[in-house]
Amino acid sequence: MRDKGWTGVDWNGPDAWAIDFIDISLDPHGYDYLEADLADLAVFDGHGNVDDLAFSNRDAQGYCDAGRGSLGNSNIELGAGGGGTTKAALFIAMTCCYVDAHHYSAERLFGGNQILGFGGESDFDTNEINEYYGGTGGSSGRNWSSWLNNLEDKPGWGTGNNTVVAVTLGWNSTDANNNKSTCGLQRGTCWTRKGYSPGTFWIKDWYDNGCGGCSYCGQ
Repeated sequence: MRDKGWTGVDWNGPDAWAIDFIDISLDPHGYDYLEADLADLAVFDGHGNVDDLAFSNRDAQGYCDAGRGSLGNSNIELGAGGGGTTKAALFIAMTCCYVDAHHYSAERLFGGNQILGFGGESDFDTNEINEYYGGTGGSSGRNWSSWLNNLEDKPGWGTGNNTVVAVTLGWNSTDANNNKSTCGLQRGTCWTRKGYSPGTFWIKDWYDNGCGGCSYCGQ
């Protein structure tokens, strides 16, 4: 994405903490309202599973996971939770299985505009991410379609396909469809204002190539 002109701050290794994605209304140790929820764009690139983000280092509270891997016990609520600075508009979860095509946990726990992720074991390279970002500019660029079309194919010949998922939210069906037709990362459109938190109606688009290897898959 930087090759395509994106600028932003990213946190890696020991500087990337689970509590940055945990909502204070669900866990008193969380402070996403100072980190991931304060940004227009939040990206997680690491390990995980359905409803779970796994970090390589424990934070000061001893946590190395956000979401806890349970469909009914997530402490992630970007764009919709407490702290008074709700803002997150777009969440890209570049980890296996996070947005299960057969469940609605991610939609239920996110109040921003869009979640882009994978419903199975994911495999991608930086070129595919660049192609996704490039496909979100111009007059016809859309987050949801660029994600599905550029991230489905795994790198290399005969390596199969990813299950790619794009979830678009809104106050109602009209608002959700409007967000779906206008949200483009490279154009910088579809950012939310603080406190917008639509998240009451969602549209899910995906290419389903199976979810083998994911906990709770298809349950």
